[in-house]
Parts: sequence; structure tokens; C-alpha cells
Amino acid sequence: MPRISSEVKNHFGYISGALAERDYLVGNSFSAADIQMSFVLEAARLTGAQEVFQSLPNLGTYLERLHARPAHQRALQRGRLGDTGGQDKRQRLTRPHLEGRPSQVHRTSAPLEPLEPPG
Repeated sequence: MPRISSEVKNHFGYISGALAERDYLVGNSFSAADIQMSFVLEAARLTGAQEVFQSLPNLGTYLERLHARPAHQRALQRGRLGDTGGQDKRQRLTRPHLEGRPSQVHRTSAPLEPLEPPG
């Protein structure tokens, strides 16, 4: 795991350096890249990477900036309340324009082999 930890810190260091010069990943405009990175940083924070946030304060500041956005606050509130934006579960799952068509999901009959860790 030391190699993985060092690579994570290396990548986060790169992101932190980029954020030293701007508010968001793509210039100073909030974008989908910021949403995606928020998931990565949240996962890192939840898995105990506090030393990364302490050594790279731009990451914590950036995550706080994302959390402060009104849309983020609304999403959290909806998640807590189980709000689906006014649609019930059946409405969200029903797609009348696809009724009667075969599923486009490809399924394989072969089970997936477990990955072996690199030797």
C-alpha cells in the first residue's frame, strides 16, 4: 500500500498546485470536472487521508468551496429528505418510449475473474 499512498499523494499534489492559481479545475468556472473531483476528495477524506488534506491545504479549501455552493446544499437537503424532485419512483423508472423494445443492456454469461494484485 505504500506505493499507492505515494501515488495518491503525488496526484493530489498536482491538483493542489493547480488550485493554487484558480478557484476551480477548469479556470475560474465551476464545471463537471469539479463535481467529479468532489467525489474523489470525499472518498479520500472518508478513508482517512487527513494527512493529505493537512499537507495540501488547497484541497480542503477547494472542497469547502464546492460544499458552499447553493446547488450542493440543495442536493444534500434533498438527499436527507428522500426528495426525488417531485417524481415518485414509478415515474422515474417508467420510460414509455422504450416499452416493447428489447433491453439494450449487454450481459455476459461468464463470471468475472478476480483481479490478482501486482506481484
